[in-house]
Amino acid sequence: LALTYAFLLPYYFLFFAFVFAVLNISMTSLERVLECLQLPEEPAWHLSTDSEKVWPSAGTVEFNDAVLVYRPGLPPALRGVTLTIPGGSRCGVVG
Repeated sequence: LALTYAFLLPYYFLFFAFVFAVLNISMTSLERVLECLQLPEEPAWHLSTDSEKVWPSAGTVEFNDAVLVYRPGLPPALRGVTLTIPGGSRCGVVG
């Protein structure tokens, strides 16, 4: 009988260690949820007092012989770039 319990004892220790680990993880999750419930609410994205501003319709963006260097000491990635972006248009830069 004692030998039977001696074989089962490591299994019970493993089981209780597993239960303790799961309980520890669950309590940590509960603590984080309760902490998040106490955070102040963020303000609204758009307020009723905001004016309806639109994309600028006047003005231009001009680059004349622009040179782009990523870091001092490296050769220019762009050299002599000239471009004009008219007002009211949208432009994306990739790369």
